Amino acid sequence: MVSQNIKSLRRKYHYTQEQLAQQLGIKRSLLGAYEEARAKPRLEILVKAATLFNVSVDQLVAEDMSRQEPVSQRHSPSEKPPLPVRSDTVIPLLEREAQAQYFSRREDQTYLAGLPTISLPMANSQHHTYRAFEITDDAMWPLTPGTIVVGQREENLQALEDGLTYIVCTRQEGMMARRIFNRIQENGSLLLLPANPAHVKITLSVLGKEVEVWKVICYISQQLPFAEKTASSAHTLDLAQLTALVLELQQEVIKLKEQKG
Repeated sequence: MVSQNIKSLRRKYHYTQEQLAQQLGIKRSLLGAYEEARAKPRLEILVKAATLFNVSVDQLVAEDMSRQEPVSQRHSPSEKPPLPVRSDTVIPLLEREAQAQYFSRREDQTYLAGLPTISLPMANSQHHTYRAFEITDDAMWPLTPGTIVVGQREENLQALEDGLTYIVCTRQEGMMARRIFNRIQENGSLLLLPANPAHVKITLSVLGKEVEVWKVICYISQQLPFAEKTASSAHTLDLAQLTALVLELQQEVIKLKEQKG
């Protein structure tokens, strides 16, 4: 239905594929794939298209828009679209209550369209997919429970960078924010380390397993990280620095054990 609606609305407003692709911030070939149902539009594209054509996302996804009366006035490329397209990227937000069913419904566009959203100015957003997640534990200080982290989808698990923080989603384990060390080439696993020593490290086998990974690029929190209280504290290690040192030591120990093994 959505592919048919995009094509009929484009024709209704007298856009060429090239003109509409420019309005949506995508390539003409990708728009063609949407119209021919060879690819599914991301939620960000659905929101832009719905705004452009003055319809809701639900209508764009589920209703037959070809039955609407045609627009008589032609829009040339130099004219403004019927409604302005927001420059911010609309990002679906997975709150605590929605996370349990996310993995089984993550490809359901109607489900995704019904999630709450946040809007942020993201560079090159047409080339990436984003999700926002509510942190539910204290494993990755200073990301306290209630903090919102924004993740960028990582399609190639073998390219994950050691020491960076990612959101890892699986059907069995659910969602976890952890620092990753990539061991896929060595033993087909990801080592997931918490910043809080009260939480245990996890070795996650990814071979033959459905895994979704999002690189954390920013976070939104109502609680600021602890500030230095005295001038002398500038010469001591804070918790974040100590955590980083411990993680480096853990990584070295793991490498030494693997070499001996």
